[in-house]
Amino acid sequence: MKRFLSHVSNYLRSTQGQTLVEYALILMLIAMVVIFMLMGLGQTVNSTYSKINTGVVNAAGQ
Repeated sequence: MKRFLSHVSNYLRSTQGQTLVEYALILMLIAMVVIFMLMGLGQTVNSTYSKINTGVVNAAGQ
């Protein structure tokens, strides 16, 4: 167990571990930006579909 903890400790201190954390933070930031963009785009798409639906209902009723 002590050897395992030593390996984990060395891994976390290595520069590769730092790089991994940096990439994870960048990936998380990109994911957050994409989610917020999709949330805004989702409202626009919903509005567009609502307009199309209203137009189809009105055209079918005439």
